Amino acid sequence: MEPTGTLVVNIENIHLNKGSIHIALYDDPTTFSKDEGVFFGEIIQLKQAGSQQWIVEDLSYRKYALAIFHDINSNGKMDRNLLGVPKEPYAFSKKEPSKWREPTFQDVAFQMNAPEKKINVSLDFWKDR
Repeated sequence: MEPTGTLVVNIENIHLNKGSIHIALYDDPTTFSKDEGVFFGEIIQLKQAGSQQWIVEDLSYRKYALAIFHDINSNGKMDRNLLGVPKEPYAFSKKEPSKWREPTFQDVAFQMNAPEKKINVSLDFWKDR
């Protein structure tokens, strides 16, 4: 039987107590950051600002990448300005190498290789990255 573990994601720096947190877990570099490529995802309705925890059990040992954003206005998408710059706070499983381009799967991937893996992410606006 293939080994599996539990992923615990601590989402910090939730600015406002409104909207929802959209979380997407990817396991394929070719579909990373595409809606149809999400391996596992969830939308969490906010009850408080500050922090939130997200847990996924029984994840197979392999590489994954997280993309998370705070949908402040509850329109179901990441709002962007005319230049394509995100207008809502976001985070990835790792700090992306540059805020001037979309990260690749390899830029932000992590290895699930333990019974429990903890990841801490901070939701930040683009201008604060």
